[in-house]
Amino acid sequence: MTELGINIFTASANPGRIESNLQRHAPAMGQILSKPMLYPTKMGALTPLYVATSPEALKHNGKYFAPWARRKEPRIDHENNIEVENKLIGWLEEQISSFESNNGIS
Repeated sequence: MTELGINIFTASANPGRIESNLQRHAPAMGQILSKPMLYPTKMGALTPLYVATSPEALKHNGKYFAPWARRKEPRIDHENNIEVENKLIGWLEEQISSFESNNGIS
């Protein structure tokens, strides 16, 4: 984003396998089988909260945080991949433009 003249902190924060209402559309058997592998909903806030508030996280701009606020390396085929980066920037710009249009923001 620095190349665009935008000075912001970015990070990917994976909340993990959290028990939430996202499973409500899964088949009943899938819900039953997945339940023991899910963590309480409050645990899902840990990583995003850490990334948003920890001064330590600021040292890792543009990095990936796995569940429970652990710094992990990204997939090697995506790290520093300009094509993926440009695709993401394009998609984000489309989303922002759509949001602005739908909400009377210019």
